[in-house]
Amino acid sequence: MPDQVPEGTSLSVSIKTTRLQLEATDQLAEPSPSAP
Repeated sequence: MPDQVPEGTSLSVSIKTTRLQLEATDQLAEPSPSAP
């Protein structure tokens, strides 16, 4: 991690990315009942 990037910024980006991934997973899991 570059020293120029504040910890809060990278943390926010990580949280946003995780949320997007979770949302995409939920959308894909809804129409597929075969998913565990």
